[in-house]
Amino acid sequence: MRSCRLQPRRRSLTASLLAVVILGGCGGDDNKPQADTNPFAPATTTPAAGPITTTTTTVPAGQVQTKAGTTRKATFTDARKAVDRDRFAEAERVLPALRPVQRVIVRKRIANRLAREAREALRKGDRARVQNMLSRAKRYPRTDLTRRVNAEYLAAEKALADRDRQELFDRRDAARRRRAKAAADRAAAIARKAQQQKERNQP
Repeated sequence: MRSCRLQPRRRSLTASLLAVVILGGCGGDDNKPQADTNPFAPATTTPAAGPITTTTTTVPAGQVQTKAGTTRKATFTDARKAVDRDRFAEAERVLPALRPVQRVIVRKRIANRLAREAREALRKGDRARVQNMLSRAKRYPRTDLTRRVNAEYLAAEKALADRDRQELFDRRDAARRRRAKAAADRAAAIARKAQQQKERNQP
């Protein structure tokens, strides 16, 4: 009789536990994606972004680029401005649009610009830059300024060579005089020693 009374309680308790388990399993968000816990699943990687490419606009010979990004026919003024800004390649690209006389003027202007740079480097004692500037100036027509600067450079090189030779001569002469003095001192010491020995030998 007692076991019959406990049996309904056990069934009700079992039913309650089962309900709790079912509700706990169904209580999650069905719309939320579940993480893949399979250790053998292939790894997913995000594809890397491709390289950033930039386009450069090539300005044809005899043309210049405007602020709006378009091109127009170059003028003599454009060439002069390019030279004054030390943009020699840009100035040469303008040459096909100019008249022959204007081309010569622009090329001489470049040569004079290089000659002034060479003279400034010569004043600072930068021989490597002087040689570089004068070598580049040789690609253009010779001007009075390039001749003068080249002569100044040759004179400076000659003066430097003369100074080096004079310094070498002075060093050699000083060494010769030191050797002569040392020899004279040794001879004098030997003479004094001989004289002293002679005096000691006298009765």
